Amino acid sequence: MIPTLVCLHCALEIQRNPRIKNGQKYCNARECQNARILSWKREKYAASIEYRKKCQKWQKDLGKRQPAYQYQREYRAKNPDYVVRNRELQRKRDKNYRKTYRVDYLKNLVNSNAFIGNLRSGGIYVFIPGKWQKIVNSNALNVTVQLQR
Repeated sequence: MIPTLVCLHCALEIQRNPRIKNGQKYCNARECQNARILSWKREKYAASIEYRKKCQKWQKDLGKRQPAYQYQREYRAKNPDYVVRNRELQRKRDKNYRKTYRVDYLKNLVNSNAFIGNLRSGGIYVFIPGKWQKIVNSNALNVTVQLQR
């Protein structure tokens, strides 16, 4: 009788490879072998500090060799249909945002550090925290200014 095993990835019952003495858990299908390798890498990453540092260094070096903005630029150049689709989807997201918040969307689209309004000289003003939604990260303090009487 030929010994068999159940593959951990695809759950098929297969014959054991006689050259592998013990410990065979996956069949020889490419997808199952990829799952076996990924499982080994995850276990190694969790168990070994040296392996984890090596992987982190490799990721850091990869970022130096090819920065993310460069990759994105190349990807968009190679996939113009992606650019068109993304642009259309962004228009839909913008339209939904306008409907949801019912605010002047274009005023709040980009960070503005400029003061809009006119204050009279000589007076006491109260700064009330504003409740404006911003799409782009803003480092400005959003306030409503009122003249105190």
